[in-house]
Amino acid sequence: MIPLISDENLWATFSLKDNDPPRTCLTKRLIVKKVPPDKLLVINSLSGAIDLFYADEWKRISQCDIDQDFESLPRSTCSFLARRGYLFFDANDDDHAFVSLMQYYRSKPSELQNSIIPALGCNFNCVYCFQPMSVRRHNLRMTEDQITTAHKIIGERISRSENKLLRIFGGEPLQLQNCSIIEKTLQFASGKRLDVQITTNGFHLLEYIQLFERFRNVSVYVQVTIDGISGTHDIRRVHAGGGPSFKRIVNGVDVLSRLPNADITIRHNIDSETFGEYAGLLAFVKEKRWHLKKNIQFQLSGLFKSYDKSIRFTDSSDAIDIIDLYNSRIVPDPELDEHRFTTTSFSSEASYLATVFDFHVPGIHTRNDSFGPRVIYCHAAVDSAKYVFSPDGYVYNCLNLVGNKRFAIGRYSNGRIEIDDSSIQMWSERTITGINECYGCEMATLCGGGCAAERIWKDGELLKPSCHKDIKKRLLDRYLDEFIKRKLPSLLSSYENRYRRKEGVGGRTHITDGIALS
Repeated sequence: MIPLISDENLWATFSLKDNDPPRTCLTKRLIVKKVPPDKLLVINSLSGAIDLFYADEWKRISQCDIDQDFESLPRSTCSFLARRGYLFFDANDDDHAFVSLMQYYRSKPSELQNSIIPALGCNFNCVYCFQPMSVRRHNLRMTEDQITTAHKIIGERISRSENKLLRIFGGEPLQLQNCSIIEKTLQFASGKRLDVQITTNGFHLLEYIQLFERFRNVSVYVQVTIDGISGTHDIRRVHAGGGPSFKRIVNGVDVLSRLPNADITIRHNIDSETFGEYAGLLAFVKEKRWHLKKNIQFQLSGLFKSYDKSIRFTDSSDAIDIIDLYNSRIVPDPELDEHRFTTTSFSSEASYLATVFDFHVPGIHTRNDSFGPRVIYCHAAVDSAKYVFSPDGYVYNCLNLVGNKRFAIGRYSNGRIEIDDSSIQMWSERTITGINECYGCEMATLCGGGCAAERIWKDGELLKPSCHKDIKKRLLDRYLDEFIKRKLPSLLSSYENRYRRKEGVGGRTHITDGIALS
């Protein structure tokens, strides 16, 4: 048994004691991966322990679990398993530890997030838009009172938060009729020393350049979507008034990239219909020399079924195919910096392991600084952590649910906000301990139950998972293949140089002291 990672201080209370009754079961929250020729990598998704066992050693341990009798194992082995959160008195004890641990991490403070939706309407009719037509056709725009109230409340929140980022979303926020809202919000951000993140289709970037120049002390992070080269882009990202948009957006990106306070992410949405377009887009990027600009990043993102059945959509992308495309086009190209060309986080499960091991596989995950279990999928389930101010007068906790008033968490006007405690309580129950399907799943603490908005738009069920377990397991397996091939040998070598060997289960030498990697 070779312990690779675990917070053993947290699990000290689970160590064997002389007067303990017999331990009779392993936790059911285990992910096991073969390490040729004769070992198994075992990820304990309950305790966070990651250990290497000989296959016959683990077989013997597993048989003890089936027999509900671990008395035949050496006490040192049982002590190791208990100390690292594998071994419990019974299944109820395992579940109790799961709930207790999740409550422990749930109680930790979360950063406060703030977003403004200047308008619900959009000047594009993209074929895959996630926002329902029922929301977009109400072309609501924030009133003066709503802007003033939102700024006041956000100002109060940022005074007690380290997060100094204000998000601006839509609809399309950079329509011309929203200019005064954006101007006042940039002025507010300037006074509060906030950074601003804007998600836009980029059609009116040129008209907003002077405004961004005026507020040079505000760092502006702009995400613009360009779906392939001009012909494909103009078909998929359709301007509501007709006519092309590609060249206009490209010109806007060119000018915006010259501003010292601007950072740009160019997002490329891809699916089975547009795989062949990626090479052309990369060639265009090189032609524009965007890949040489330090303030332009690139993100390859898969498209999945639209929430709105009334909108035509393309088939869901296979994330594995997207990763293969990334690896074939980005990784071997010496001109492209893979740290600036990324994919969306297809595997949050791999993100956790990549962080604790400091071993990253481009294309499979994003970098993540969180070491704890994923009790929730996102901040929407944290009490009042996320406020999204919408022009319909409601406050939401999810950008993707704006307009769905059933899931709003409050209202705002006249300088005040009224939070609906029952809504907050409803959202707070969306944890992996509150979703029945997640409760015993070995992937739950790495997954968090999936996106609530995706499930809500599907069938209105908040306390059901948005589960893509098959693809998640394939992605994690792919990450572990790379880890075993490229990182594990150096870990073992370091370990063997630092720690003594002892006799293990089955008379084989194994290492019993852990390496603290976090």
